[in-house]
Formats: sequence, C-alpha cells, structure tokens
Amino acid sequence: MNIPSIGQPTPTYSKPASNTPALDPAPDSGAKEDVEAEFLAYARMSPAERMRDNILKGMGLTEDDVNAMSPADRQKLEDKIKELIKQQMEEAAKKKGQLLDVAV
Repeated sequence: MNIPSIGQPTPTYSKPASNTPALDPAPDSGAKEDVEAEFLAYARMSPAERMRDNILKGMGLTEDDVNAMSPADRQKLEDKIKELIKQQMEEAAKKKGQLLDVAV
C-alpha cells in the first residue's frame, strides 16, 4: 500500500457507471405473503407437529399424501412416525442441557 506524502495529490474514486442494472427493491408481494404464511404456519406448530412434518419431508411425503393413503397404510406410517419421534426424543434426552417434555 502506498501512502501519499505531503504535497502529492490523493487518489480519487469515481462512482460506477450508471448503466449498471438496478436491483429490484421490492420482491413480488404475493411471494412475500406466501413465505410469511408458510413461516407463520410452521411457527404455530407444536414441537411434535414440527417433528412429524420433518419426518414426512424426509420420507418425501406431505399431509395430502398421508390423507390419500388407505387406512392400513396410513396406520403403518403413523406407527413408524411415532417410533421415530420417540427415538428422537430419547436421543435428545441423553444430551446435557436439553429440556424435554415427555408428557403425552
């Protein structure tokens, strides 16, 4: 780095050319509302509902998929989800500093 000595002109910097594309200052309001609604729906879920949602996503399923299943298939899936939630809760209980409500 060069430090100008006394008597030498200091370098000046110019603004970038005005032909650079402007960024869109406001995203589509419809998309913003969709994201906000999705966040609020997730935030209102209980911890168990969030765990269920994450398990379903991990299986590549949605609640609509579950609702479309036959009663027998749905019961098998519900049993599997209960078992996975139980395992996750037991693993969390083993960690120090974790608070866990095991009331069902």
